[in-house]
Formats: sequence, C-alpha cells, structure tokens
Amino acid sequence: MVLCDACLVTADLEVREITRVAAQDFLEEEWRLANQALFGKPFLWTYQGEFHLAAFQSDDQLLGVARFNIAEGVGKLLELVVRADRRGEGIGGRLLSSFERSCKERGCHKLYLDVASVNVGAKRFYQQHGWEFEGVMRRHWRKVDFENWCKWL
Repeated sequence: MVLCDACLVTADLEVREITRVAAQDFLEEEWRLANQALFGKPFLWTYQGEFHLAAFQSDDQLLGVARFNIAEGVGKLLELVVRADRRGEGIGGRLLSSFERSCKERGCHKLYLDVASVNVGAKRFYQQHGWEFEGVMRRHWRKVDFENWCKWL
C-alpha cells in the first residue's frame, strides 16, 4: 500500500486517459448517487446546449456574435464580440439583451460571464446593462485575473 493524498491506494492502481463515451456511464451513475446524498434526489444536471446569436447589417454583413450555453437554469455568456470598426453603435447591447431574453425564455433564473480584470471597457459595458460583479478567479486564463459577473432574471 502507498499513502497518497491522505488515502490508502493499492500499488497496482493505474491512471490513464479514456474517451468521453467510456466515462459517460460511470459519471452518470456516480453523479446520481452523489446528488441523492447532497440534494435528496438522484438526478443529473441538465445541459440544454450551446447557442449562438448574430447581428447582421441589412446586406447580411455579420457585425457581431454572442455564444452561450445553458445548464440547470443558468445561462453562461461565453463570448460577445462586435467587429472592431462597429463598436460603440449599440450592437453589443442588442446582442446582450437578445442573450438575456433568450435565456429567460428557456427558463433561466441567472446569467453569468467571466471577463478579464484588465478589460475595463467590457466591465463598464456589463455594469451599464445591469450586471453585477460576483467574484474573482485569480490567475485564470493565461494567468490573468478574471472576474465573474452575473445578472438575476
């Protein structure tokens, strides 16, 4: 026996990568048991999927995109990008409000996103649209601090 991370583990234990398919049945069974113990019900978290919204000029020119996912009544804004030469025209605000409306229609009670702490313009944009600072993820993507922002629906 080997003492590892305060647990006794047999010496013949092997750790290796497996495919998502190979892991899925195990994860579904174990999460049901864990959720039974934690919440009193044997359920799996519901992932509704990933969604994309786009803003177009009348000539079908793509001006901006919002990408998001929804799980368990929470919408996560993954990306909101407007063409650099069209920023400041309200396109981002239209995409953001469309994201919020789409999530609300799908039953979300909360929205969240993360933004680099150094991205002052984006943080001001979200605050102007009713979003609230929720916390910091230290040394996150590219070892830069990121902030969590949320909006309650």
